[in-house]
Amino acid sequence: PQAKNQYINGTFHNTSQMVSYLEKLSGEKYPWSKYSPVYLSYFHAGAMENTSCTFFDQSLFLKETQSSYFCPEDYQIHELSHQWFGNLVSCESWVYIVLNESFASYCEYLWSEHQGLQGKKDKILLSFLSLYNEEKENNTIPIIRNHFPNPNLLFDDHTYSKGALVLHTLRSELGDSMFFDGIKQYIHTHKQSSVELDHLRLSFEQISGKDLHRFFNQWYMEKLDPVIEVSYKYKNNKSQIEIETTQKQKSKEPFEIESELVILYPEATVRKKLVIKNQKDKFYIPSDKEPITLFFDAEKHPLVTFQYKNTNGFDRALKNSETTLLSKTELLKQFIENNSNDSIKGDIILRAFEGSSENYRLFVSNYLLARDYDFAGPYKGSHYAALSNIVQNKECEDCRLAAIQLLNKFRNKGKKELLQKCLFDSNHDLVYYAMESLVNYYPEAAWNSFQALESSSDEEILQYLSYFYTFSLNDSHNQFYQRTILTANNQSNIIENYLYYLSTANDSLIQNAFDFLVQNFDQLKSKQAQNSALQFFNNIIQLVKEKEKSIKSQIKAHKENKSPNEIDQRFIDLKNAELDKLQFLLEYFNETKIKT
Repeated sequence: PQAKNQYINGTFHNTSQMVSYLEKLSGEKYPWSKYSPVYLSYFHAGAMENTSCTFFDQSLFLKETQSSYFCPEDYQIHELSHQWFGNLVSCESWVYIVLNESFASYCEYLWSEHQGLQGKKDKILLSFLSLYNEEKENNTIPIIRNHFPNPNLLFDDHTYSKGALVLHTLRSELGDSMFFDGIKQYIHTHKQSSVELDHLRLSFEQISGKDLHRFFNQWYMEKLDPVIEVSYKYKNNKSQIEIETTQKQKSKEPFEIESELVILYPEATVRKKLVIKNQKDKFYIPSDKEPITLFFDAEKHPLVTFQYKNTNGFDRALKNSETTLLSKTELLKQFIENNSNDSIKGDIILRAFEGSSENYRLFVSNYLLARDYDFAGPYKGSHYAALSNIVQNKECEDCRLAAIQLLNKFRNKGKKELLQKCLFDSNHDLVYYAMESLVNYYPEAAWNSFQALESSSDEEILQYLSYFYTFSLNDSHNQFYQRTILTANNQSNIIENYLYYLSTANDSLIQNAFDFLVQNFDQLKSKQAQNSALQFFNNIIQLVKEKEKSIKSQIKAHKENKSPNEIDQRFIDLKNAELDKLQFLLEYFNETKIKT
């Protein structure tokens, strides 16, 4: 699209370096004579890795303003990697689509790692885990399966996100050298051919000399992920730590996991390799002193849920610079859920808001949102100040979105003014949440503040206004709807919101709205908008009928509940007059609709 020419260099400046990196990763030169990324005005699939020619929807171009989670390079490297993982080596059937998509997804992580972007690769790993965990709540299935009631189920987060996390787990257990050599062996052996899962396993077995049947069966064929309860105690008389693990998941057989235990002492952090492979395992670690706490490194095995019976000392682990991000996310959740001390929890949360990495700050904010966390204790004022600063700091757009929603938990002085300031922010999602908070907590200030947005040339802002004005009982917004309907590109959405706005309006306003759409019907730009208008007419007629029915019920109830001498004839006359007006409107509306 011509309008996107200004973004071409920013979008494609790293493509040649990506090709070089993927050649090194796969051990094979780029397989085709050319590579042609094609951006289309609209492409329903988002992106498609045709051999040597990738289609992209124009929305995947680099933009001037965008959320921090959006990165065109993620799409670029994902689709480009398919030239090796999917096109040079192709899955034999749809059952093995994970062989294509897991590698392409994991290449997003590997490319960020290659660039030295620690924060970016952490964000990608967290994203994989979040997307997969959300999906598996309602859909517990193995990665490899033969039944697909809906073709779209092939392209789920079991295939993409869990598939990438399984590769990450395999890398953790084999080590970098054998993992990357295994990839080269896989591509070299099977180039220009089709593969099944066993071909991938055999390639890694040939390089590592290990039997990987159990690994591949448990991670690709088993529908459940391991849930491991962990308890420990320090035996002073034996100078050792006794650790017991219990696998709680009801899988066909226990998982075998080469895990890494982290033992935190006041002056040092010690790491130990442990192999968990039975339903119950016990480990004995020599130690001449009692540790502050211990835990398994979640970054090595992100698909394993470790449940700790003892969370004492987790606050110290959360402050330790050597604790990996994924471990921090797990420790924080279990510490918050198992600790009743508002002061200690408040300190941990404040540290996350003020001094932590962007990714950890975002995770903590989203976690507190999901828990509907009630801020309490001596740190509450500091929490409000920290969240206010995050909202106004544009370094992390996603953090700002989470923070402005968390502010709904506070009624502090200055909050209304902060929300009003956010109405003019360049981040439209932030504007939406600010509008929502104002409507919910400061409605009068909301309607007054929103007037300044009515002259905006940004259609997305006008769409927001058309939605939030549906909660207003102010007749003056009628003019806004009519102006916007005539100028908007998405007229149908404005019309639908207009109808909701009129659901509590008086009869004269309803008739005005009806006449407006009749008179301007020919100015509606699309069939969809015209259909919305026709539906609008039908709904208005139904609205009037419901009013008519309600008035008749009121008259009937009045007569039934009163003796003949008590009936208020003036009330009956007023209601009959309303009925006459409504019946006139119904006749008028029906005749006008037919003509239109």
